[in-house]
Amino acid sequence: MDVPLPTRLIYIPEDRKEPLRLRTTVGQRGQYAALSYVWGNGTTFSSTKATLATRMEGFKLRELPKTVRDAVKITRHMSLQYLWVDALCIIQGDLYDWNYESAHMAEVYGRAAFTISADLARTTDSGILQPRELLRSHVFGQHEELCLQELENTWATLTGHPLYRRVGGSSYEVYFALVLIYTSGMVLTRACVVQPCAPLLQGPGKQI
Repeated sequence: MDVPLPTRLIYIPEDRKEPLRLRTTVGQRGQYAALSYVWGNGTTFSSTKATLATRMEGFKLRELPKTVRDAVKITRHMSLQYLWVDALCIIQGDLYDWNYESAHMAEVYGRAAFTISADLARTTDSGILQPRELLRSHVFGQHEELCLQELENTWATLTGHPLYRRVGGSSYEVYFALVLIYTSGMVLTRACVVQPCAPLLQGPGKQI
């Protein structure tokens, strides 16, 4: 279902030879994915007043930190052409833009078709797509195309991941409609409701 789009989004063309672009999408409708990740540690690729014009002109996938690069690949694989990443879609160092966009954070995540949660990425260079040991099951297909979660890996284990450890920051009201959680052993899906998230997450770095 098409929804009102955020102020800016990363445009991901179907043709992989074309560059990615930051687009102004306010006032338009469509679908997009959002990224939740630890940033502030690792390679930085962001939008500022000085770089905004060049981000709009286009940039290569290889220029992005691995975590953001993997999020682009996931979004493209899910047949969406837009991705919201805070470092690029909010003008860094612009107090007015930050105050406006942060006030609409719940809407940005709540309206996203899904949120990619990079739970194991300790830095922007860690990435999301990594080799995983999977528990296969013959019950769901002779070709083992579907996998089961190991019983030992409960939701409680997620609290030990980097994205769940942070200190400081404002108390954001974040609404994740649907989250794809990428961990070391599996990819989980979870539907969430509006809730204050800052008091629950502790650790270094900047996260959204």
